Amino acid sequence: NISPTPRPDRISKDYEKEYPSIEIEGRTTVRRIPEREKDKNKEKDRNKEKTKTIENVKLDGEEVCSDDEWEGLIDATDQEGDPEQAIQMLKDSKFHARLNTRIQNSSTQVLDGMLEGAAKLKSVLRIITNLITLKCDLKWILTFVKALSIPQQPLKMIHNILSKPTVRQQPWCQQILIDLVITVNAYFASEVSWNDDIDKEVGQLYLNAMTEYMSLVPKLLNVSSDEDLRLREQVILCSMYTCEAMERDKLKIGNQYFTHLAAKETDAIDAILACCKLEEARLKKLIELTDGNEDMAGERMDMLISLGVTTVAAMVNLPLTADDAVDGRRKIGHYLGDKMACKGNEKQTDEFFMLLRHPLFCTNVLKIMYACCQVSTTLCSYISNQVQHMDSLMGILMGKVEIQDMEVNSVIEMILHIYSTIVIQLQTMPTAITDAASVMISIFLESTIASHTAAAALVFSQMIYCGLTVEVQPEEMLQACLAVFTDLQQICVRCPFDYGVLDGLLLLLCEMLAQTEGPVAQMYIETGIWGTLWHRVAQALQVINLETDTPIHDIDQDGENVVGFNPPDWTLVSPQGLMAVLQMAVTVFTKETNQCIPNLAVPDSIILLTIVHLLHKDFLSSVYNGFHCDGPQLTADMILEVTQLCCFPFAVDIAEELLHQVQQCLFNASLLPRLIFCCTKYLKNEQLEIPINLMLRLVLGSQQFLKQFCKCVKEQKTVSLLTQCTQSTSSTVVSDVVSICSHLVRMSPQHAPFVKSVFHGSKGDYDPLSKLIKHNSATVRSRACSLVGNLMKHNSHMYGVLKQREKLLNGLIAGLKDEDPNVRKGSSYAIGNAAYHNGDLYVKLKPCIPLLVELLRDPVSKTKANAASACGNLGAHSNVLCLELKKQKIIPRLLDLACHDQNQGVQVNAILALRTLSQQDELKKEMMNQKAVDKLNAISVATTPRPLSRSSKSQSLLINSFHSNNGSSSVVYSHCSKLVKMLQGKG
Repeated sequence: NISPTPRPDRISKDYEKEYPSIEIEGRTTVRRIPEREKDKNKEKDRNKEKTKTIENVKLDGEEVCSDDEWEGLIDATDQEGDPEQAIQMLKDSKFHARLNTRIQNSSTQVLDGMLEGAAKLKSVLRIITNLITLKCDLKWILTFVKALSIPQQPLKMIHNILSKPTVRQQPWCQQILIDLVITVNAYFASEVSWNDDIDKEVGQLYLNAMTEYMSLVPKLLNVSSDEDLRLREQVILCSMYTCEAMERDKLKIGNQYFTHLAAKETDAIDAILACCKLEEARLKKLIELTDGNEDMAGERMDMLISLGVTTVAAMVNLPLTADDAVDGRRKIGHYLGDKMACKGNEKQTDEFFMLLRHPLFCTNVLKIMYACCQVSTTLCSYISNQVQHMDSLMGILMGKVEIQDMEVNSVIEMILHIYSTIVIQLQTMPTAITDAASVMISIFLESTIASHTAAAALVFSQMIYCGLTVEVQPEEMLQACLAVFTDLQQICVRCPFDYGVLDGLLLLLCEMLAQTEGPVAQMYIETGIWGTLWHRVAQALQVINLETDTPIHDIDQDGENVVGFNPPDWTLVSPQGLMAVLQMAVTVFTKETNQCIPNLAVPDSIILLTIVHLLHKDFLSSVYNGFHCDGPQLTADMILEVTQLCCFPFAVDIAEELLHQVQQCLFNASLLPRLIFCCTKYLKNEQLEIPINLMLRLVLGSQQFLKQFCKCVKEQKTVSLLTQCTQSTSSTVVSDVVSICSHLVRMSPQHAPFVKSVFHGSKGDYDPLSKLIKHNSATVRSRACSLVGNLMKHNSHMYGVLKQREKLLNGLIAGLKDEDPNVRKGSSYAIGNAAYHNGDLYVKLKPCIPLLVELLRDPVSKTKANAASACGNLGAHSNVLCLELKKQKIIPRLLDLACHDQNQGVQVNAILALRTLSQQDELKKEMMNQKAVDKLNAISVATTPRPLSRSSKSQSLLINSFHSNNGSSSVVYSHCSKLVKMLQGKG
């Protein structure tokens, strides 16, 4: 780093009088102290010492006129003086007025070309600089700079001097410009840019000052009298200070500042960039000024070039931790990148990048190259086609440029990231990078520095995507990855394009899993990399431990206990890296299901906590809103991958106990409420299939999920979601939603109002339900019929709807003759319930009778049973349909089922239907005519339970199993006996 203050190797008397550096609690500020010589006479020293005491400084009511008295004020305010006295001056409004007067008077004289004015202005600027850079209460600094119009007055003065040719020709012009620039710099370095509690108005004033200063930079860097380049040094230093102030990010104006530079102050950027090259004429003049000392002049020129390069790097380099100014810096990088690659600028660009081979400039030139390549495809193309520049990068990587020890790691990281950037930008492999592939892979496999391995992994992954074929043993790759996962302390450089540090490794692991033959998934688990990977991802995402409501900490550190949600650290794992992990997880779960599912059955499992955390509303919001146009798609993709992972326990055969444990963990982790929120907030209709299916599995699988779902119904806008799903083009989504609603209303009548609200339609005519009953999908039709049946299971509230909505009732009736067996089963169930509670619908149900008679022969036992019950219900409440029932020969058909059907459930339903119908005299008479008593007595004899004999116990398993059904037989016998008694008038 370049210190923003003049160095000790000055080349003129005037230069020696400039500001030395002063370190104040970890930061450099700019102060001015008069040059002293140790061997001056003692009397003069004593006089000076007197002026330092507050008693001898004239403030109240006295005129400060002489140069000695102003010199005393300079001494009193410098760092060697009494800080309390300096602060008193800083707060003294009368003193402010005297300073203002002197500034006004001396400025007028300077613009008139008077040397005396320059001397007076110089002294007052020193005092102002000393006071501005005091470390004290911010409000005193703000009051002071406001009273003296700092930095507005100095900036205005610079502008006026540069606008007056007569003043620019004065021999003291260079010095006064230096003094003014240093005063402005003192403001930029003051407490204003170090304080967290800054008013928006103060921040705006600071921003205005920076932009105004930068507008003056092109002229300041080209002042003809600046032969020894002292002014250039201070101007560039001040420019660099503005960038450093923005990097501290206290004022939150960095993005505005850098965006303004890229849009309005490109001349200033160009002027500073022009200072980054060797100027022969300037060097020759410096040699003259140093009395022919070429080495001293060369060092001076190198230092100034380094200062310029450092300043440009400060404008474009993205710090490791993201700040407010990322977009603005990228805009400057884009401008510079395109400018360097522009036709006609080749010579200057090549000269600039040849500085890579110079140890003094290497690191900062790399920063500029790296930052600009990320936002300029044209620069990537230019560099990749220039052998000399690609050779420079490889030479640095191979240690041919002497880099300071403390910068070696960051330099290697940067070069590897530059290679990644070029490949990603160009979407192809330049020859130079192809030739260097073996070096990249060696670094990945052999480096003992985690940051280098991680950076090389990103290059490696991009090479593979571009078609490079490399043979690496899985064991070696896993070992390299594991080393990085367990050591992340050495990262120095921000990854390109917002990739995370671990992304390269994750992409490689994902690619290896997809392409490599053999039990790679098993190897992931057995080597321990699977668990370590998830722990790192959980750490990066700030996954919350549900029991403590605090983040899961670093593998090796305890961390701070911060309760509640914390934003993810995308610099460690980016959304792209996270997607690689999720895709990898789906593959590993598929290949090693039995080893993976238990991870979802343990409450504190890292995998369980992480995937559930991905559905946290705050996490989803951070992804959705944090990545511009990619956010919505990323959010949806993550939700779908997580949902797929959660489906595994329900998609394979696992032990009942394990499934129960999984369900309990998912319930405790609030998976269902989060899933409902995701579907409502972030997913489109075409993306709902897997989430809705998972929702169905949860609700059907456990009573506690059912209650949780009902609670969510009240808290979230679930009705609109389910209504929307019923209109989906996916029949799977529609049928799953219908099944959820059907299950709700089957379990309790209190859910009926909610279910009806889903299907009643915008006009309240239940048209959506009518359409579902006639849906082109048989699954949807059957489940819709079952839903209507369940709506009538507990009460007759739905009868009025069927009375008024013939379309709905006709759909149910049509379902009785549907070619799909499940539709016939569902509609027969619904028709049965439509006649169960009362006879209000009998007249409208009359057309059902012949169809029900046909269903008594249906191959599906459950359908026959439903049809039998429906027939019985049609005669339960009145004799309105008795004639039609006789006409359709219902009685003999039911008797036939009761006596001969192989399914005892069908038998029981047929007998119960006959009992119900026997309440109607006409139908009872019909039963007698059909010799029902004799036929039923025959059933009673056949189904009378008998105790098992000893010999029967030793018979075959088949016979033993048959006799074990005595319970069912006894039910048939019981109902049959009751019916016989009723027919005989004994019941």
